[in-house]
Amino acid sequence: LQCGSSMLSKYLTLFAGQYQNIIFTTNAFSCFRGLFLSFFLMLTLLFIFSLCSIGAPFILLMPFVKGLEIGVFTSYLYQTMHLKGLFANILLLWPHQVVSAGIVIGFSLISLRSARQLFQITLGGAQGKESALIPILLRPYLVCCGINLIPIGYELLANFLFLPVFLK
Repeated sequence: LQCGSSMLSKYLTLFAGQYQNIIFTTNAFSCFRGLFLSFFLMLTLLFIFSLCSIGAPFILLMPFVKGLEIGVFTSYLYQTMHLKGLFANILLLWPHQVVSAGIVIGFSLISLRSARQLFQITLGGAQGKESALIPILLRPYLVCCGINLIPIGYELLANFLFLPVFLK
């Protein structure tokens, strides 16, 4: 058991280090791409799971995965940078991640409702409503992707202003 937790710890440290390399870069385009694609992938998975009649368990896991992502990176910054890591979390990481987590939770609720409706349709509870699910889901999906551009913009600005202080 200890060997397994050691391997998990090494994997999570590697993940956090790679995430730090992508996000804490002076290249704004690389930072934007890393932040947006990470969030876009999570929302796309939620969208796909919501179109699956047995997608509800996977939808319920996504907020947990988002929380795990935030927790791993928060602890990694604190472990490697100590007090600077705490301030980096407060200024650079948490504002964007808290808003993104809220968006993931909100879209998870919408996706869960859709997966439940699709499951009821599959069981024969309602007929002819399958085609209406995609347009109903597509609008919130696109809105969530668009809304997330605001905290990503904040993180890009914060990286530009504060990153040189934390990387000294």
